[in-house]
Amino acid sequence: MRRLLWCALVVGCFPEPEEPRPSFMVMTELSYENTMGKSFRLRRLAMWIDGQSVATRGGEDLAEQAMLKLGAVTLGGGAHEIAVEAEYQGHGYGVFSYLSGYRFKARTRTTLDLRDPRTRELRCTGYEQGGPTTPLEERPQIRCAALTP
Repeated sequence: MRRLLWCALVVGCFPEPEEPRPSFMVMTELSYENTMGKSFRLRRLAMWIDGQSVATRGGEDLAEQAMLKLGAVTLGGGAHEIAVEAEYQGHGYGVFSYLSGYRFKARTRTTLDLRDPRTRELRCTGYEQGGPTTPLEERPQIRCAALTP
């Protein structure tokens, strides 16, 4: 008995109690907004939530769409790990036609904490970071946000 008490007081053998997860489920729309400049054409997009693939798109028509609706998932309240990967192909003409031979990948991994049961959309946005002096391979970036009405 004394040994157990010593273990509990000195060493801290008992784990900290976990914070309870909010107990709600919500249907959440997934979307990707492409705000990249004209030098980049979206060719492939993949999204994972908590390690499971929830959306994959590919093809020529992606470059023409500013907003992609990727479907809907049911998510429980609490923290969720979101991972997104977008592949872009360079696009140029004239003296910049060499850009068409380049491919660029943008990746993000973030944790979103869904505490509001009114969350209706998970939107990730592909955007171009920097300016004319930023190397092309560092420009494509992605950010994600949970939106509530």
